[in-house]
Amino acid sequence: MTQIMLCSDHQTPAVRQAASVVGGLCYDPSALSSLPDGTQQLVIGLHGDDADSSRFQSSMRRIGLDPLGVGVVDLSGITDERTLSAILAGAVARTEAFPGATPEQAKLVPASRVSRRGLLTAAALLSIGAPSIDIETCVADQGCRACVTSCPVGALEWKGGSVSYDKTTCVACGICVTTCPVGAVVNPTVTFQAIEAQIAAMIEAHGDPVGILFHCRGVTQAPVESGWLGVEVPCSGMLTAGWLLATLTMGAVATDVMPCQEAGCRLGNDERIAATLTDATRVLEAFGLGSERIGRPADASLPTLPLPRPPTPTSGPIFGPDVEQTVIGLLASTVQTHSAAARLEATPLGTVAIDPTTCTACSMCAQICPTGALHSTSTGDIVIDLDPRLCVACAQCVGVCPEIERGAISMSTGFDLADWARGRREMRRDSVPQCESCGKPVAPSAMLERITAMLGSEHAATATILRTRCLDCRGR
Repeated sequence: MTQIMLCSDHQTPAVRQAASVVGGLCYDPSALSSLPDGTQQLVIGLHGDDADSSRFQSSMRRIGLDPLGVGVVDLSGITDERTLSAILAGAVARTEAFPGATPEQAKLVPASRVSRRGLLTAAALLSIGAPSIDIETCVADQGCRACVTSCPVGALEWKGGSVSYDKTTCVACGICVTTCPVGAVVNPTVTFQAIEAQIAAMIEAHGDPVGILFHCRGVTQAPVESGWLGVEVPCSGMLTAGWLLATLTMGAVATDVMPCQEAGCRLGNDERIAATLTDATRVLEAFGLGSERIGRPADASLPTLPLPRPPTPTSGPIFGPDVEQTVIGLLASTVQTHSAAARLEATPLGTVAIDPTTCTACSMCAQICPTGALHSTSTGDIVIDLDPRLCVACAQCVGVCPEIERGAISMSTGFDLADWARGRREMRRDSVPQCESCGKPVAPSAMLERITAMLGSEHAATATILRTRCLDCRGR
């Protein structure tokens, strides 16, 4: 059972949950020692301007708790019982979904607020969640570099089929978590399961219409506005349109994003955040659901009703590496349409086009595709096919194509339900001649024709050998 301990200062409202209420808790972390023996899960409520988070983390370690798994609620500005109860319910759900953390998934950073006592100890450092890469799930060996190209500080590097990680450089922003197309990057403090559990619990506990406001870990005080409930993430730049829309399919009536400071994101993600909000709006408009649910109006008012529920709600999780596809499926079911489409900017949805007149059927695009959206087979003819629903618009197929200058492959971002409904389809087919010596496949005919044209007539003999013999037999 998760224990809840709240500071009673500043007229903290009473709550429905069973909780220990302690006067002066923000100033005295030693009160944590009064927790029942064997406590494994804890949510504490502190007043952000008063509490020294680094000293609290030190106290948590002394009683055997992992600070990364302890839910911390900022009580500042919360004046009504319903709001506090909903926020605590979300914190408990997120805490109980914490998967545990390894030492490699903890990063020490300077605390934003340190007491005089803390300055004299290691408590001046704060532990935050850092990412790790699940080697079994990662597809870097196929050439995937999605997390590497998305990292704003260069903490990730692709080397010889694997990704190396520099925790010293890393700022634990979480962008690699939502960029990874296969869910191989994990930050234990912001897992898909924990975020979904928190949002679901808050919506259910509050009862009245609520808006979900994702805010950066760097926000000095969690937002408290009528009907708006905050969900902390490492950086608002990690959010995707799927995350915002997921809250609406779960029953929230509105959603928005709050960066770490009024001037914008410290990591320069303002354009990324703006594009994410625009994409979420475009998706809703594509389904005829309006745009008033994305963003907060000046008076922080909320729509009075949530989105209609789909006739057959999803039985599985909504948040995950494929949250965009899941949410769009739910919205399509809600309005009973198969024809919605939208062009998007920053959302991991897209599709690929292949020009058969310039594509040499080398299959490099299919080999590097991290999700299997592009796939190739070589039984007899070589065939490249595409499932557009699996495309995450990473554009790695475009980057690896040797004939990109001739326009052999292109990618567009967005989604088209009619295109998804067609399912996997053939994009390119080419014959593969057999070696005249051993009978093994040589290479796609289009590739051989391209090489012949590049060699020219003065190397006709060499071209003939390349066309008629496999690699093993060319030296014989």
